[in-house]
Amino acid sequence: MTILLPEEYHARRWLESHRISCITQDDGRHQDIRALRIGIVDLAPEVPDTVVHCFQGLGRSILHVEPVFVDVGLGNAFPELPSRAWDEANARKALDGLLVCGKTKAGEAYASPEEIPAWDVVSGILAKARTGVVGTLGIDLGGAAVAHALGLKTACRKEPIDGVFRSYGINRAHPICGDLDDAFDCPQRRLFHLDESVLRYHEQRGHLSLLADSDVGGFFVFGTPDYRMIAHLGDPLAEASEYGREANTWRSHRNEIFTSWIKYLYLANDY
Repeated sequence: MTILLPEEYHARRWLESHRISCITQDDGRHQDIRALRIGIVDLAPEVPDTVVHCFQGLGRSILHVEPVFVDVGLGNAFPELPSRAWDEANARKALDGLLVCGKTKAGEAYASPEEIPAWDVVSGILAKARTGVVGTLGIDLGGAAVAHALGLKTACRKEPIDGVFRSYGINRAHPICGDLDDAFDCPQRRLFHLDESVLRYHEQRGHLSLLADSDVGGFFVFGTPDYRMIAHLGDPLAEASEYGREANTWRSHRNEIFTSWIKYLYLANDY
């Protein structure tokens, strides 16, 4: 359960206190294990805790993971973790996976990913990742971006979805989401929605796999049938306090998503 991070990364000690093993890139190179190179596109770098919580999920894997920050022109909250342009990140070998994240803050929910300042760059990267990267996972605002890249246009809601809702795994055969609990909690915070009839239409025609449903907000986890792209519209990286709760009842859901996705990347890539 190791993630490769610089010694000076500001949250390294915090991650280690949460049972995430961290080693430097130099130490990783001396071990006879190739790290999975996972590109990270952060759509909201002004909320730096999002990346730290991503590392919590990535660090649950027994495999080494090397995060590669992809520069989309939105800035970088962590200068100790340098960003690279997309072509540079894939120059020697294609990334093993791509994680698109971005925290939707209370009161500032996007009605559409097209409102993201760097949307043109992000949409271009997602188009290249569709065929050039084995697996892409979008979380929260990143999930909306992946959905948009798949041609699923969002519509604005009059009132935002904001809370922790009962949710349900619905595809037992899926290699990444098949082991989601039959019922689990997951936070959601968004101003947009996707029409369920549109999602079912694409599922019936074999363009989409519906993976999780919820009491409020409908289908919020779905992906392509070839498993290459998954959109998660929820906020599984959140802390309990962000939703006014004392207990986090969705941590195991977060861990299951990340662990199964990394396992899939390992099996599907030329490792």
